[in-house]
Amino acid sequence: MKKFLELIQREFKLFFNNKVLLMLFLGAPVLYGVLVGHVYQQGKVTHMPIIVVDEDNSPLSSSFIDMLSDNESIDVARVLPSLFDSKDIAMQYEATTIVHIPKGFASGVQQGRLPEMTVFVDGANTLTSNTAMMAVNVCASTLKAGIQIQAQMKRGVPAKIAAQQYEPFKTTFVKQNIRSGNYLYFMLPGVLITVLQQVLLLGLALSFSSEFEGNTFPELVRKIGNPIGLILV
Repeated sequence: MKKFLELIQREFKLFFNNKVLLMLFLGAPVLYGVLVGHVYQQGKVTHMPIIVVDEDNSPLSSSFIDMLSDNESIDVARVLPSLFDSKDIAMQYEATTIVHIPKGFASGVQQGRLPEMTVFVDGANTLTSNTAMMAVNVCASTLKAGIQIQAQMKRGVPAKIAAQQYEPFKTTFVKQNIRSGNYLYFMLPGVLITVLQQVLLLGLALSFSSEFEGNTFPELVRKIGNPIGLILV
């Protein structure tokens, strides 16, 4: 045991005498932590610019645009009167999503003709495209629910019963130990542990190379001939 402790002390001396290894061991985790923390500081996608093409220009379409503006994940960059040059304008604002509200949308809803709202999404980036689609879908679903409830109320159905028919039960999400859905808290520890493992392996390689360069490896073998002991040291 005494010999093993002496060898551990010897390795620490070699470690602190090697400036490259010392700088790498202390600097790499800090550098990686700062880089990863800066990239994922926000932790979630918010305020993504989108383009809305409102050809209907009705109170219903204006309400839907307001709902999109109130969504945390997206931000309405421009509202256009037609699809003409909408793609170029989207590229100008770096918007990955174009929401098209067709002409006669409100009247089609009132007459039950099922008008179609089209959402054009750039799927090159899965994270941004999925986030934009989910945000637009949430707003559209909320608008559909409001329209359906109002239609039932016009038929004489009380508001409470109309709401229950659309939503038979309530769903409550309780987030525990998740700070605002920020995935930085899940990602950073794993990255730092991986970096530490790489630094340790690189440190072992540099330690062996320094032993051979200083011609001290035969001395180490004489002190402890057990291969397992050499690996542990």
